[in-house]
Amino acid sequence: MHLVIPYASALSDAAVQALGTLSLPNLERLLARWAPVEDATTADLPDADEYALSLPHERLLARLRGWPVRDGLLPFAAEAARRDGFAPETGSGWGLLTPAHWHVGRDQVNLVDPGLLELDEPEARTLHDTLAPLFTELGWTWHWATPTRWYVSHPSLAELPTASIDRVIGRNVDLWLNDHPGVMLVRRLQSEVQMLLYVHPLNDAREARGAMSVNSFWLAGTGPAQPADKALPADVVVDDRLRHRVVGRMHPARHRDEVDRSAFGVESEHLVVFGRSRRQPGRRIPAERRDAARGPGPAAPDRGLGLRPEVSKGIERHRRV
Repeated sequence: MHLVIPYASALSDAAVQALGTLSLPNLERLLARWAPVEDATTADLPDADEYALSLPHERLLARLRGWPVRDGLLPFAAEAARRDGFAPETGSGWGLLTPAHWHVGRDQVNLVDPGLLELDEPEARTLHDTLAPLFTELGWTWHWATPTRWYVSHPSLAELPTASIDRVIGRNVDLWLNDHPGVMLVRRLQSEVQMLLYVHPLNDAREARGAMSVNSFWLAGTGPAQPADKALPADVVVDDRLRHRVVGRMHPARHRDEVDRSAFGVESEHLVVFGRSRRQPGRRIPAERRDAARGPGPAAPDRGLGLRPEVSKGIERHRRV
């Protein structure tokens, strides 16, 4: 058995401070019984750091499946689509599209945890139907799975690197919209979605009852779909109970206790604990990018990308309603 514990640490100021005072007796006893194993953060992508698009444990899980490990091109969307009853062909491009709320601050825009939207199915289907033409008119195929799990498929998504949504939640979205040419199209779609939903009656109703509006989306899990038989080995157990502690910015003391409990009573040959990606020696991160990563979130939605005429018409239609 191999036990993988993602989200066991972080690089936030609070986490770094907590590391100096941690007492993890169960974990310490467990680690004393084992020898270190190869660190996936350096074996798969030598230049990876906390700004890599794919999380360390995602890269390890891709490698254990026998997938090629390329930053931002780990096709977890295609794998999830198979579990939802779709049939992605090997090599095809799929993406997981999550409806989201982007909080626009004075200096940047943050992606709020989509779980806080509490979207029900009727609302989500209304939004799904409203946004479908923006994507289908570009030749993208539009798929429904659950209220917060939508898929798109298009050949271009096989080579479009995207950041895991867990990289982005609570942070500046601009950090994670890379310079790949295909990302310009994603930015334009995000701008069009923001404009279309800004005047949508559903959001008016949500705000009237104190709920957050749905004003954008995040695209992730792209990359060439791998053969269905390249699955995670049966002896690999992923304990991701700490995810909501990190993504939800829970108090470090409670996070510490769950780390320790996760290690209690484990009978396993290998333990891989992921959290902090090491900074690479000699690698310089632009100051504005580094500082923005510490803050709540993304950058202003309008990137000077012109809206298509049909989008402007759609906005006027919803405004008249």
